Amino acid sequence: MDLLLSQFEEHQRQLTSMHERLILLASQQPGSPRPNVRRSEPGMRRKSQITMNSGNSTQVIEKVGTLRKMESQLLRELGGSFSKDLAQFSSSGPTEKRKRSSVASLVSVDESNATESQATSHITAATRVLGLESPRMRATASRMGAMNRETQTHILHEHSLTDLEMPETGFGFHVLLRRSRLMCFAVALPWLGHVAACIAWPAMGQHLPMSSFNFISANLYAVLAITCGLMLSRALHSCDMVLAIQRLHMFVADFEVKWQGVSGQEWRKYALAWLFVVGFEAGSRAMQLNLEDADGQAWVYTTHAVSLLSFAISSAVLLLVAYVQSHLLLGLDKSLDCWCFQIVNSPDFALGVQNWNAMQALLKCVSRELEGSFLALQSLACLGFIFFIGCSITLTFGTDFQVLPVCIELLHAMPLPVLYLLSIRVCAHGASLTEKSRSIPAFVNQIPTRNCINQERSYLVRFILDSSAGFSVRDVKLTQELFMKQVGLLAALVSGIVGVLSRVYV
Repeated sequence: MDLLLSQFEEHQRQLTSMHERLILLASQQPGSPRPNVRRSEPGMRRKSQITMNSGNSTQVIEKVGTLRKMESQLLRELGGSFSKDLAQFSSSGPTEKRKRSSVASLVSVDESNATESQATSHITAATRVLGLESPRMRATASRMGAMNRETQTHILHEHSLTDLEMPETGFGFHVLLRRSRLMCFAVALPWLGHVAACIAWPAMGQHLPMSSFNFISANLYAVLAITCGLMLSRALHSCDMVLAIQRLHMFVADFEVKWQGVSGQEWRKYALAWLFVVGFEAGSRAMQLNLEDADGQAWVYTTHAVSLLSFAISSAVLLLVAYVQSHLLLGLDKSLDCWCFQIVNSPDFALGVQNWNAMQALLKCVSRELEGSFLALQSLACLGFIFFIGCSITLTFGTDFQVLPVCIELLHAMPLPVLYLLSIRVCAHGASLTEKSRSIPAFVNQIPTRNCINQERSYLVRFILDSSAGFSVRDVKLTQELFMKQVGLLAALVSGIVGVLSRVYV
């Protein structure tokens, strides 16, 4: 290493001396002595060469018109001789990086007056002379967001399988991947029948005993099921998501963690929620038909049956979409646990940097692909909850307030707060994932090592902090603070309504 540095300093001194001689040569008057010039042979392209002595060596520089071009020629000659010395000592990765920085600094110091394009071409030429390998990844986009996406895909490609096939991940993925069109058709057909009946019968002068909450719930669930289902199906078919799920399966499989078993309890909770909301919807419709005394009106029962069928299918698809989102977020959460387990049991911090690079690319790739369906679920669920709050206040403060009809209306409205709670649960999984990612640097920093001051550990901590990993939607990090604000808003609304009702009716 000392020999390499000494040779580098010697080359710099030679370059400085040659630069001064070139400046002196360019400023000579016509009557001053001229250096030895060797003319080219007849019939060849006319060029002149200037022979200059520097120390014990002789450099031959082509005189090509301007001082800047002569400097460029000098740099190419010096870079060629310098590369031969560097090639003898390049045997490791850090030396390779040192070669890049040395040549880049050499060009930037001595071509400070050159234009940006010329400096870039000189650096590229010097890199080619040194025989350095070009980066394996080449960006094809000009925007930072697209290049960031290409970088993450490139990282996942290096740590994933060669084939692009979606691993077996359960019933929900099978439906969204292979039966997405059938799923949308099953949701749209009864929903269109429900909407047509609700419009046709009143237009024909027939009174349809149906609550506004029933109509809004059925339509909102159907729109959400179709929108989120198509968005999530398109995301699961993308190459980036396939790579991410492959990487996630490989990472969790290395630690023999049963991913299906981890999300099994979550699946049962969503199934119970579906039974609960469909049961409430069916019970509220039965109570309303009994209260309206609609006996003998077959068209009324048919309309309610079609509406209930549309709601049942839409809610099933919507809960399936929410489960798939939770399933992926829980898998990412478990993969973070596996990474922490690995870094504690085998504290190879250099390998930890490589593994965390793949981990942060995995987190960002899944977040990017899920953001469309996630944002649609959160937005429409909040819209439904606002409608529920507004209509509840209107019914409560109505002039003809009666306990039984108001209770039945609130039963009709039960799917709307259930949908909002469902969105909060998915949001909680994303916020928990971000919070765990934010706590990993502190966890790594407390891993005991032989040396109290460990540079590799400090670098890994800094690398994790700078990666800014977590679950983000449209480049907005979903944190526990945002989640608690949402829960606090819900608690404030509910407590305010309860307080007002207690003052009015108690």
